[in-house]
Amino acid sequence: MFTIWVSFIAIYHDHPVKFYEWNYLYISPMTAVNNYSKFLLLLPLLMISVKEKHLIRIIYMCTIGALLHVFLAFMQFHFHSLPRYPGTSSIANTYGSMCATFSIISVYYYFTKKNKSVYLLFSAVIFFGILILTQTRGPVIGIALGLTYLIIAMRSRVLLTFACICLLSLIVIPNPLAERLKETSSIFLGTKSTIKDKQLRTGELFDIQSRMFYYRHGIQDLKKHYFLGVGPQHLGHRLRQVFRDEVHYQNRDGSQRTIYVERHLHNEFLDISVKFGLLGLLLLLLIYYSLYKASNNDNRVLMNLILIMLLATQLTQCHFLHQQPTLFFITLLFLNVRPKMIKDSN
Repeated sequence: MFTIWVSFIAIYHDHPVKFYEWNYLYISPMTAVNNYSKFLLLLPLLMISVKEKHLIRIIYMCTIGALLHVFLAFMQFHFHSLPRYPGTSSIANTYGSMCATFSIISVYYYFTKKNKSVYLLFSAVIFFGILILTQTRGPVIGIALGLTYLIIAMRSRVLLTFACICLLSLIVIPNPLAERLKETSSIFLGTKSTIKDKQLRTGELFDIQSRMFYYRHGIQDLKKHYFLGVGPQHLGHRLRQVFRDEVHYQNRDGSQRTIYVERHLHNEFLDISVKFGLLGLLLLLLIYYSLYKASNNDNRVLMNLILIMLLATQLTQCHFLHQQPTLFFITLLFLNVRPKMIKDSN
């Protein structure tokens, strides 16, 4: 139903978009909803039976690959030209979300398996470290909520101690993600000056304020188009009408940087509501609820963890605009629907 609805909305709004004053840009309906249809296209994954030990091996392989990529990136760039480590993704936010998810899954397997493997703990730490390099804030919310849920579900004092050590390390040990979080908190606490209208300033202040602009105008559009939305093809153009095509601001070193207006609202739930109407959001949430109900007692905690990470990261990102996170999360969810998932005897 979700795929049918978003396809209908895209076809309903199917007409050329005025990209600049002198020309028009045509985006076909199927191109506009390509990633949104992945729930339907990946349904055959539900027929695959996977053993937990095989998923754990995949995590090990991903850990080795991620470490090698970090090493190669350091050797080539020394991170000077990579202020936010993007990993194998086009943007750092995507890679940070995936690393955070693998980290919390590794923690889950380590504390639930009878034969605990130190490699799982190693994987959790490595992926958490890479998350810090990406400086992605959204997944931190997911990790905090995921660890809290795990502690409550498992009632483990050891896990509580481990979680406290990780979060305290993030706060106490100097690192780029902690600095970014401190700047963000200082903005919300009012220790930095606020911005009025469209006066965009530097660093985190620009990032936070621009997101507030997106949220505000997204809510305004939603009030006017709450049923049929504005269409996935037209949101970017509507934002450009408000922000103009691009804005400029100064980096901390004084150099000029151009920031192009995004074609999404930095919040998946608001973004889908504006593009496809509130019914589109409701159908998406029904998919998540169906996946939750499809899990059983053996894997419900793991399914809930994946859903927590997905929902938390969608609060600050729009995964459906990118192939990689869309395929990553849907594949994880579908492969963990039991009874297709075969639980190991240990």
